[in-house]
Amino acid sequence: HVVIEVKTLENGGVEQVVFSMVTGLPHSVFRFLIVCVEQGGMTAERCRQNGIPVEILSGDKESVYREILRRFQADLVVTHYSSFGSPIAAQLGIPVISFVHGLYAWLHGGLLGEMGTWDQYVSRYVAISHDIASYLTRRFHLAQEKICVIPNGVEIVSKQKAEISTNRTHWGLSLDDYVFLHVAAISPAKGYFALLEALRQIADECP
Repeated sequence: HVVIEVKTLENGGVEQVVFSMVTGLPHSVFRFLIVCVEQGGMTAERCRQNGIPVEILSGDKESVYREILRRFQADLVVTHYSSFGSPIAAQLGIPVISFVHGLYAWLHGGLLGEMGTWDQYVSRYVAISHDIASYLTRRFHLAQEKICVIPNGVEIVSKQKAEISTNRTHWGLSLDDYVFLHVAAISPAKGYFALLEALRQIADECP
């Protein structure tokens, strides 16, 4: 019985990882329940439509979380960008696995102390690359033996692919126009401020 903890479950890369995990792993072995600490969202609804229960905390969140772990008879808590329930799970003797999806070079310095506080409740970290695993030991001083590397899986679609046809004329572009695509969520962590400033500086040369 695995509880997946997230802050929100709207739409994005981490959300897709969570969705792939709860729908892709064999339900004959794993039973999942997702806990959203703050709010649900688009991916939460997708999970519900696929038979995965989703609970959104409200009121006395700590008491509600504790009740969920007991009612669900949780054997494991897996966290993604959230640490709210880690001390509660640890207090109940439930191991916690924390997924680390990226390099946190942009985070505030005070997080170093916070990571040290969370670490005592985490049984194992899963880093999605060796670079991230190295970063965790170097910047946050986490024990190397607590970190394992599991790259994100890539679903190979064997069925008929959707064909999306478009061309430069449709967008009012010429063959010589420079096209830049940035596939990411719109959030501060993605560095759009730097991208927009760079584009502003070259706009005269490449209007």
